Amino acid sequence: MIALVSAWPAEAKLLLYLTPMILMCGGLALRLLMILGRDLEDMERIVSGNRRLASVVREDNSTLKSKWFFIAEFSALLTYKRLLIWGARIAAEDLNCIPRNLRMRLSVSTACVHIGFFWMMVLYFFGDVSSA
Repeated sequence: MIALVSAWPAEAKLLLYLTPMILMCGGLALRLLMILGRDLEDMERIVSGNRRLASVVREDNSTLKSKWFFIAEFSALLTYKRLLIWGARIAAEDLNCIPRNLRMRLSVSTACVHIGFFWMMVLYFFGDVSSA
């Protein structure tokens, strides 16, 4: 299928190559909204109230960079929860204190970034980028 991309119209190729960037930018924008909104305060409250979560996620959030890494580490709690539970770093009930809407926003932003990245890698390795 990817080999036939060179025969596609220019608009279709442009859409094929721009969609992963749009997905990734959407996921990153959602994370930026979490930093600027109330979600960051909720995450800090959850981490400060739980000793095991505080050992996995650092709490210094003075700069934009540290806030960005805090959100990424908090998102990793949800993405790699089985690995952290298996390694006995957290318990399964520790994740129950995270509100459902916050879990959904973190999951959607992470999924957008990951899908966009993997889509770009597939296009890079198997797509004919020079003819776009």
